[in-house]
Amino acid sequence: MWLATGPSRALDAGVNEGQSGSGASPHLCAVPGSPTGRVRLRAQIVTAGPESSPDRASPAVGRAQLPALPRSTLTVPHHCSVEAERAELREHLMGGLTGTSSRRLLAFPGECFVCGLGRSPRTGYIERGSWARDELICVRCRSIPRERCVAHVLQRIRPHWRQLRIHESSPSNRGLSKALRRAAAGYSCSQFLDGVEPGRVVDGVRCEDLQSLSFDDKTLDVVLTQDVMEHVMDPARVLSEIHRVLAPGGVHLATFPWNPDIQCSRPRAVERDGHVVHLLEPQFHGNPVGDGRSLVTWDWGADLFGYAEHAGFALTVVKLPHSRRHGIDGEYRDVFVFSRR
Repeated sequence: MWLATGPSRALDAGVNEGQSGSGASPHLCAVPGSPTGRVRLRAQIVTAGPESSPDRASPAVGRAQLPALPRSTLTVPHHCSVEAERAELREHLMGGLTGTSSRRLLAFPGECFVCGLGRSPRTGYIERGSWARDELICVRCRSIPRERCVAHVLQRIRPHWRQLRIHESSPSNRGLSKALRRAAAGYSCSQFLDGVEPGRVVDGVRCEDLQSLSFDDKTLDVVLTQDVMEHVMDPARVLSEIHRVLAPGGVHLATFPWNPDIQCSRPRAVERDGHVVHLLEPQFHGNPVGDGRSLVTWDWGADLFGYAEHAGFALTVVKLPHSRRHGIDGEYRDVFVFSRR
């Protein structure tokens, strides 16, 4: 598997790609807090595959800030026999991961980008259900597909990540969060604890509010948010705060559900006078703290690039191809790379 610099293009929301040169104007969406209220949407899209070439980048938009990697990385060397792989896979499966489930699970050998951050990538996968995004699990590190995508991108764009100052908001207790905590000396993490001042530590957990971070300006190299940006109340303010605390050249790596077919991102809920007002039917995702539920507050659309530009970021969307061997499967596996100029 490899990343290549794909063709960058202006994203005309609601206009087919083949019509981009037809004279149609790019759609402009209101971006809260911007001086004009509107930002022209321009996209950096990185595709993965041999058909992508840096030479095809559109000069009108500029090239994506990810290096093209040699084709040789597409083939991962096989370090052991199939019999040994299967034996090790059985050993992990017998370790208790499937002990509480009566359903029949699909298991197969593969290689994991999260495991590969600190040791051999060789592992196995189990598929607990049909929603691969959350249910295709590495038997070694317990990561799910989006974590493996982020690990791959981090390794490619910041190969010296072990020496960087990395902060993760709302980490999990498995997979990528655990690997970074173990291997990166400058790693820190935090959760949002309602009513607790940002920067305070409660029961060993640091509290941070992405809308009002306690970090000094330009003190972090990487900010990581996995499935967080769809739960914030004021995304423009969040991106502005992340930009503030990142050092020049720093990056915000994020995952979240994104539908570029929607022209304008829409809030599902807002906060008024200290109360949550629902604009659409409430939806909830899992949460590692509190009552285990997190309200979805935003549906992200094509104007995401406008939000990034207004905050001072260059945004690249990394789209990794489907690969069962590497556990890359399921919906919403794009990795968003917000690069601080």
